[in-house]
Amino acid sequence: MTIRTFTPSELLVHYQSLRDDVSSRDFFNNPEHSKTQEIWCAAQFGLGYQAHISECQIRLEDEDAQTEVDFELLVSNRTFPFQITEVQELGRRRGDEYKKEDKNANWINNDGLSGTDNNPILIKSAIDKKAKKLYANSKNLNLLVYVNLATSTNYDISSIKKESLESLDNFASVWLFLDIMAICSLKGNREIGFIPKVAFLNK
Repeated sequence: MTIRTFTPSELLVHYQSLRDDVSSRDFFNNPEHSKTQEIWCAAQFGLGYQAHISECQIRLEDEDAQTEVDFELLVSNRTFPFQITEVQELGRRRGDEYKKEDKNANWINNDGLSGTDNNPILIKSAIDKKAKKLYANSKNLNLLVYVNLATSTNYDISSIKKESLESLDNFASVWLFLDIMAICSLKGNREIGFIPKVAFLNK
C-alpha cells in the first residue's frame, strides 16, 4: 500500500488515468472502484479549497484501506484528516442508473431527480450517520459531504446549517461539496478556514 501526495490538479489527472478505461457500468457497480470515486471527490474539494482559501495538497493511500481517514488535506505545515460521505435521494442507487447505459461519466448527478426541498434533512441524516459511528478521533476528524442530489442553485446553506447544528459538534469541521461543482463549510475553524456561502470551484 502506497501513500501519495498530489496537488488538487495532479490528483484530478490521476483520477482520470484510473477512470479512462473503465465503463460507467463497471465504475458505479463494482466496489473496487470506490477509492477512485473518493479520489475524484477529494480532488474537486481541493480545487475549491485552493480557489477560495489557500494552496493545498491532498495525501491519500492508493487502495481502500477502510479506515476512518479517506484523505488528508495538507495546508502549510498543518494536516487535516478527512472522511467522505455521500448524500443521495432516498431510495436512489446510482449504480442502477448505469446498468442499462454504458456511457462514460464523472461521479456526478445531472439527471434532475427531485430532492431539493429535502436537502437539509438528507444532509443532516448523512452527518448523523457518520457521527453515530463514534470514530475514536472524531473531534479531530473533518467531514466532507458530497451532496449528489438534484442539480440546483437553490441550496439554502443557512437552513442546512440550522438543521444540522447539533450534529456538527461531532467533527472538527464539516464541508459540503455540492453537485453544482461548488463547496461551502457548515463548520470551520481558524486553522482550516471557513467558506460560509456557496463558492464555485471556478470562482
